[in-house]
Amino acid sequence: MRVAVVSSIEYCNKISEDVALADALKRLSIKAEIVAWDDNSIKWDEYDTVVLRSAWGYHKRYKQFLEWLNFLDSAGVSLLNNTEMVRWNIRKDQQFATLKSLNLPLIPYLVMRADRIQIEDVYQRLDTKILVVKPTVSASGNNTYILNKKSLKNFILSDEIADKFGSSDVIIQPFVQKIETGEYALVFIDGHFSHAVIRFPGIFTEKKSPIYVRADNIPVKIMDLANKTAQAIKLHFGYTPAYARYDFVEDMIMEVELAEPDLMTRNIPEVERSMALDKLAALIAQRKKR
Repeated sequence: MRVAVVSSIEYCNKISEDVALADALKRLSIKAEIVAWDDNSIKWDEYDTVVLRSAWGYHKRYKQFLEWLNFLDSAGVSLLNNTEMVRWNIRKDQQFATLKSLNLPLIPYLVMRADRIQIEDVYQRLDTKILVVKPTVSASGNNTYILNKKSLKNFILSDEIADKFGSSDVIIQPFVQKIETGEYALVFIDGHFSHAVIRFPGIFTEKKSPIYVRADNIPVKIMDLANKTAQAIKLHFGYTPAYARYDFVEDMIMEVELAEPDLMTRNIPEVERSMALDKLAALIAQRKKR
């Protein structure tokens, strides 16, 4: 069996989690190679399974990334998570609409064309004094801005929105104050809880290293919501993601990460790290046999 652990040209062989997953696969006598999705020399049909990992930066070349996904489909190459989930997940407007339809608690949001926003109407509709504006396709807080909070990073004025985004659709949400003290990120493998951290992304405030959280220290509401979300995703798609990261703040979903989430394994104890990556490696091997 031959497996591609997919990164990008920028990050190829530089991410410890990718290397550790490749090593876990090799311990199962699986030939694993870390390769870049944007490397045109790769012969993807030579791999039995392609595992999407640190393909970061795809949002800057969204059209090219979609073409790559389409190629995998046409070539009959198996992707984890699969191309249906990935296409859905990277479009935040589609993702949020589905999560809302599944009656999951989300931070309220609007999807609007940037150059047609009536900002006072938005403040009223979302019942807030501080707004966050971001693209429908983004990652790592890229092009994410805050309005009416000059004390935080990435502040812009409302009349700058059209200059930043043109006629593109954007997502607008209330700013959740508690994000300044971190968000819970729960990682699931094959539909089951694996580990968790508190993240401090540093989009609006100081970036800090994630803090490991033991399962018994996760608030019950957060764990229950994570399990509910995992089950809802399974029912919606009809199958379980190989891996997922669910991010929460104030008992609300910030985002569901099914495409290329950082699984935060470098931030957890070594024993749990090995268990998580070994479980994912075994799952990759099992899925090929199905």
